[in-house]
Amino acid sequence: MEQTKERIIKSAIKLFADKGFHETKVEDIALESGVAKGTVYLYFKSKEEIMDTCLEFIFSEASKNYEIPDELNFSDSIRMVVEKNFKFVDENIDFYRMLSKGIYSTSKDTKMGRRYCERKLFEKATSSMEKIILKGINEGKIKKEVSPKYLAVTFINTIISSLIMVVNSKIKGFELNENEYKEEIINFLTGGIYEK
Repeated sequence: MEQTKERIIKSAIKLFADKGFHETKVEDIALESGVAKGTVYLYFKSKEEIMDTCLEFIFSEASKNYEIPDELNFSDSIRMVVEKNFKFVDENIDFYRMLSKGIYSTSKDTKMGRRYCERKLFEKATSSMEKIILKGINEGKIKKEVSPKYLAVTFINTIISSLIMVVNSKIKGFELNENEYKEEIINFLTGGIYEK
Protein backbone atom coordinates (compact mmCIF):
# COMPACT_ATOMS: atom_id res chain seq x y z
CA MET A 1 0.00 0.00 0.00
CA GLU A 2 1.24 3.47 -0.83
CA GLN A 3 2.66 5.37 2.17
CA THR A 4 0.37 8.41 1.85
CA LYS A 5 -2.76 6.25 1.76
CA GLU A 6 -1.55 4.22 4.75
CA ARG A 7 -0.80 7.44 6.67
CA ILE A 8 -4.32 8.70 5.96
CA ILE A 9 -5.80 5.40 7.16
CA LYS A 10 -3.77 5.37 10.38
CA SER A 11 -4.63 9.02 11.05
CA ALA A 12 -8.32 8.29 10.49
CA ILE A 13 -8.22 5.37 12.92
CA LYS A 14 -6.62 7.57 15.58
CA LEU A 15 -9.19 10.33 15.08
CA PHE A 16 -12.16 7.94 14.99
CA ALA A 17 -10.89 6.48 18.29
CA ASP A 18 -10.31 9.91 19.86
CA LYS A 19 -13.24 11.95 18.55
CA GLY A 20 -15.71 9.46 17.15
CA PHE A 21 -16.71 8.82 13.56
CA HIS A 22 -19.41 11.48 13.25
CA GLU A 23 -17.34 14.16 14.99
CA THR A 24 -14.29 13.57 12.79
CA LYS A 25 -14.23 15.62 9.61
CA VAL A 26 -12.25 14.84 6.47
CA GLU A 27 -10.34 18.08 7.15
CA ASP A 28 -9.26 16.65 10.52
CA ILE A 29 -7.98 13.50 8.84
CA ALA A 30 -6.07 15.55 6.27
CA LEU A 31 -4.49 17.70 8.98
CA GLU A 32 -3.58 14.70 11.16
CA SER A 33 -1.99 12.87 8.21
CA GLY A 34 -0.16 15.95 6.93
CA VAL A 35 -1.86 16.13 3.53
CA ALA A 36 -4.28 18.48 1.84
CA LYS A 37 -8.01 17.71 2.00
CA GLY A 38 -7.96 17.21 -1.78
CA THR A 39 -5.32 14.52 -1.38
CA VAL A 40 -7.64 12.58 0.92
CA TYR A 41 -10.31 12.72 -1.79
CA LEU A 42 -7.81 11.38 -4.35
CA TYR A 43 -7.81 8.15 -2.36
CA PHE A 44 -11.32 8.08 -0.89
CA LYS A 45 -14.75 9.23 -2.07
CA SER A 46 -16.15 9.70 1.44
CA LYS A 47 -15.52 9.35 5.15
CA GLU A 48 -17.51 6.10 5.05
CA GLU A 49 -15.10 4.73 2.44
CA ILE A 50 -12.21 5.73 4.71
CA MET A 51 -13.83 3.74 7.54
CA ASP A 52 -14.36 0.71 5.29
CA THR A 53 -10.74 0.89 4.14
CA CYS A 54 -9.55 1.20 7.75
CA LEU A 55 -11.30 -2.06 8.57
CA GLU A 56 -9.92 -3.82 5.48
CA PHE A 57 -6.42 -2.53 6.22
CA ILE A 58 -6.37 -3.62 9.86
CA PHE A 59 -7.85 -7.06 9.22
CA SER A 60 -5.42 -7.59 6.34
CA GLU A 61 -2.50 -6.60 8.57
CA ALA A 62 -3.79 -8.81 11.41
CA SER A 63 -3.88 -11.83 9.09
CA LYS A 64 -0.09 -11.54 8.74
CA ASN A 65 0.20 -12.56 12.39
CA TYR A 66 -0.58 -16.10 11.26
CA GLU A 67 2.08 -16.29 8.54
CA ILE A 68 4.67 -18.64 10.01
CA PRO A 69 7.74 -20.11 8.30
CA ASP A 70 7.31 -23.82 7.54
CA GLU A 71 10.68 -24.70 9.06
CA LEU A 72 9.67 -23.67 12.60
CA ASN A 73 8.68 -26.47 14.96
CA PHE A 74 5.34 -26.61 16.79
CA SER A 75 6.38 -24.71 19.93
CA ASP A 76 8.26 -21.99 18.06
CA SER A 77 5.33 -21.58 15.66
CA ILE A 78 2.89 -21.08 18.55
CA ARG A 79 5.29 -18.64 20.21
CA MET A 80 5.59 -16.63 17.00
CA VAL A 81 1.80 -16.44 16.49
CA VAL A 82 1.18 -15.31 20.08
CA GLU A 83 4.04 -12.81 20.08
CA LYS A 84 2.99 -11.32 16.72
CA ASN A 85 -0.59 -10.92 17.97
CA PHE A 86 0.45 -9.25 21.24
CA LYS A 87 2.76 -6.89 19.32
CA PHE A 88 -0.04 -6.13 16.85
CA VAL A 89 -2.34 -5.05 19.69
CA ASP A 90 0.38 -2.75 21.05
CA GLU A 91 0.99 -1.17 17.64
CA ASN A 92 -2.70 -0.78 16.79
CA ILE A 93 -4.35 0.13 20.09
CA ASP A 94 -6.18 3.05 18.44
CA PHE A 95 -8.03 0.56 16.25
CA TYR A 96 -9.14 -1.40 19.30
CA ARG A 97 -10.17 1.81 21.04
CA MET A 98 -12.25 2.61 17.97
CA LEU A 99 -13.84 -0.85 18.04
CA SER A 100 -14.58 -0.60 21.76
CA LYS A 101 -16.66 2.50 21.03
CA GLY A 102 -18.71 0.64 18.43
CA ILE A 103 -17.60 3.11 15.76
CA TYR A 104 -17.21 0.41 13.13
CA SER A 105 -21.01 0.16 12.89
CA THR A 106 -21.55 3.39 10.96
CA SER A 107 -23.68 1.82 8.25
CA LYS A 108 -25.15 -1.49 7.12
CA ASP A 109 -22.44 -1.77 4.45
CA THR A 110 -19.68 -1.16 7.00
CA LYS A 111 -21.13 -3.82 9.31
CA MET A 112 -21.27 -6.31 6.43
CA GLY A 113 -17.74 -5.38 5.38
CA ARG A 114 -16.50 -5.86 8.93
CA ARG A 115 -18.11 -9.29 9.17
CA TYR A 116 -16.58 -10.28 5.83
CA CYS A 117 -13.12 -9.11 6.98
CA GLU A 118 -13.50 -10.92 10.31
CA ARG A 119 -14.53 -14.13 8.55
CA LYS A 120 -11.55 -13.94 6.16
CA LEU A 121 -9.18 -13.32 9.07
CA PHE A 122 -10.65 -16.21 11.07
CA GLU A 123 -10.41 -18.56 8.07
CA LYS A 124 -6.77 -17.64 7.45
CA ALA A 125 -5.90 -17.91 11.14
CA THR A 126 -7.63 -21.28 11.46
CA SER A 127 -5.99 -22.66 8.31
CA SER A 128 -2.55 -21.56 9.51
CA MET A 129 -3.17 -22.92 13.01
CA GLU A 130 -4.29 -26.28 11.55
CA LYS A 131 -0.88 -26.57 9.89
CA ILE A 132 0.81 -25.78 13.20
CA ILE A 133 -1.36 -28.39 14.97
CA LEU A 134 -0.31 -30.96 12.36
CA LYS A 135 3.32 -30.11 13.13
CA GLY A 136 2.55 -30.77 16.79
CA ILE A 137 0.98 -34.13 15.93
CA ASN A 138 3.92 -35.12 13.73
CA GLU A 139 6.39 -34.09 16.46
CA GLY A 140 4.50 -36.12 19.07
CA LYS A 141 3.48 -33.03 21.06
CA ILE A 142 -0.24 -33.51 20.36
CA LYS A 143 -2.24 -36.75 20.38
CA LYS A 144 -2.94 -38.19 16.93
CA GLU A 145 -6.64 -38.69 17.76
CA VAL A 146 -7.22 -34.94 18.02
CA SER A 147 -9.06 -33.13 15.23
CA PRO A 148 -6.60 -30.52 13.87
CA LYS A 149 -9.53 -28.39 12.68
CA TYR A 150 -11.30 -28.19 16.05
CA LEU A 151 -8.11 -27.85 18.05
CA ALA A 152 -7.06 -25.01 15.72
CA VAL A 153 -10.35 -23.21 16.46
CA THR A 154 -9.80 -23.75 20.19
CA PHE A 155 -6.25 -22.35 19.99
CA ILE A 156 -7.41 -19.34 17.94
CA ASN A 157 -10.20 -18.62 20.41
CA THR A 158 -7.71 -18.85 23.30
CA ILE A 159 -5.45 -16.32 21.58
CA ILE A 160 -8.38 -14.02 20.76
CA SER A 161 -9.63 -14.18 24.36
CA SER A 162 -6.17 -13.33 25.66
CA LEU A 163 -5.96 -10.37 23.27
CA ILE A 164 -9.35 -9.11 24.47
CA MET A 165 -7.96 -9.18 28.01
CA VAL A 166 -4.88 -7.20 26.89
CA VAL A 167 -6.98 -4.66 24.99
CA ASN A 168 -9.31 -4.19 27.94
CA SER A 169 -6.37 -3.70 30.29
CA LYS A 170 -5.01 -0.96 28.02
CA ILE A 171 -8.33 0.76 27.38
CA LYS A 172 -9.84 0.44 30.85
CA GLY A 173 -6.56 0.83 32.68
CA PHE A 174 -6.46 -2.26 34.87
CA GLU A 175 -3.14 -3.84 35.67
CA LEU A 176 -1.94 -6.78 33.63
CA ASN A 177 1.63 -7.94 33.29
CA GLU A 178 1.52 -8.52 29.53
CA ASN A 179 4.83 -10.35 29.24
CA GLU A 180 3.95 -12.76 32.03
CA TYR A 181 0.46 -13.26 30.61
CA LYS A 182 1.84 -13.84 27.11
CA GLU A 183 4.26 -16.48 28.42
CA GLU A 184 1.43 -18.22 30.28
CA ILE A 185 -0.63 -18.36 27.06
CA ILE A 186 2.33 -19.76 25.12
CA ASN A 187 3.04 -22.33 27.84
CA PHE A 188 -0.61 -23.36 27.96
CA LEU A 189 -0.87 -23.79 24.18
CA THR A 190 2.42 -25.64 23.83
CA GLY A 191 2.43 -27.69 27.01
CA GLY A 192 -1.11 -27.94 28.27
CA ILE A 193 -2.06 -27.87 31.92
CA TYR A 194 -1.05 -31.38 33.01
CA GLU A 195 2.01 -32.18 35.10
CA LYS A 196 4.54 -34.08 33.06
